[in-house]
Amino acid sequence: MARRRNRDPSSEEASEDDQDTPMEVDEKAPQTTILFRDSELSMLETLFSSASLRTAVFVNGGRGCGKSSILHQVTCRCKDPVVYVNCRFHETEAQLTADIYAKLSSFPSLAPNFNKASPWKKVPDMQRSLKQWPAVSLVVVLDGIECVAKATDFLPGLIHPSSTSPVALRLVLVSRHPWQSFMFANSKMPEVIEIPLRSYTKDELVQLVLQIFDMEEADNEEKELLKSFSTLIVQTYFPITKDVREFRAHAQRHFPRFTSPITEGTAKANQSNILYQKFLPVITAELRSNPADQAKSSSMAESMPLLMRYLLVACYLCSFNPSKADARMVSKRHEKVRKETGPSARKKAKDKRLTVLGPQNFSLERLCSNFFSLTAELEIKFTMGQILSGLRTLCGLQLILRVSAEENINFPKFRCICEKSRAVQAATSLGLELNRYLIDLV
Repeated sequence: MARRRNRDPSSEEASEDDQDTPMEVDEKAPQTTILFRDSELSMLETLFSSASLRTAVFVNGGRGCGKSSILHQVTCRCKDPVVYVNCRFHETEAQLTADIYAKLSSFPSLAPNFNKASPWKKVPDMQRSLKQWPAVSLVVVLDGIECVAKATDFLPGLIHPSSTSPVALRLVLVSRHPWQSFMFANSKMPEVIEIPLRSYTKDELVQLVLQIFDMEEADNEEKELLKSFSTLIVQTYFPITKDVREFRAHAQRHFPRFTSPITEGTAKANQSNILYQKFLPVITAELRSNPADQAKSSSMAESMPLLMRYLLVACYLCSFNPSKADARMVSKRHEKVRKETGPSARKKAKDKRLTVLGPQNFSLERLCSNFFSLTAELEIKFTMGQILSGLRTLCGLQLILRVSAEENINFPKFRCICEKSRAVQAATSLGLELNRYLIDLV
């Protein structure tokens, strides 16, 4: 039986949350191959080899699509000092610039430039300091830039030094959101070279999952078994996640149970039907919600951040109200404007038939309209980047589902798939009565 390979951590899809140290170049280190990213890798290598590059590079893609891995491979071949900053650990501009200062000053070749310079507290401090430096080339990678508060306010100043100072600063921004969302929040945002990483297809994910197995020692029969098992894992979890790391984790966890009939001698490797029949109850029980877990997770809606609760309520209303009723059921009702005449019985019956069909798809534009109507009275104003980040989190929690393709960044569509009890709890914690906003309950 083929064994699971003890993989070198450097060959794994690098986690986006576990790198917070400067990338040191080791020219003798073996370079691993990143599957299905040849064009993006070639483009990044071309940009990094250009000495005249003065425009920031923006790499975006979904969770687990290999953003950190491809950047790590490119920067390892770079001869200039490279600094990697995980922005998920920095909440403010001051923390981010202080971390860049500390990591750049750790390079011996750059230490003389910091002898008389005071620590950077803001991006303007960094601008003034870099203008006094001699001609030098640097690479700064900011991963998860959307996590820094008010990032759209200081990003223009952070990008400008690459074109005005003698320092050849190659700035690489990494985000799960497209650059269009940053430009939407700040019209003065400069242009960047955007390199989007598409999500892996099912066939590509199968090949990536197979990398955890030692295929060289497996015979043809075992290779077919491993391919069938990897295909089963991808087909099962593809509607839930697109993260390569999660697929590999599921495969490693389920493989011993899947092959247990072979180990026990009750089935052979070529008897796939028997293996599937014995494995089906295991994976079905995992995918089904456990009643005990439901009771535990029912309080999750109350403990979510304020933004997430308002987003969940807005998503639920978009899925269970017809679009033509948004102005009547959300905007005016939330502003407590009393209508003089109610809708006709025929109109109410038609709207009710629409909601009985179950959750419907809705656009991002419609969601934002309802969301901003619900949060109009709040003193806190949420940005578009925060909304997109919240939607990704809700998708990860399986409270909403993105029905459009990941590549469709202009007109994404979603569907709320959470139970009504969670939406009611989220609304109650916000002081809202959910039934007052549902057209089939008024």
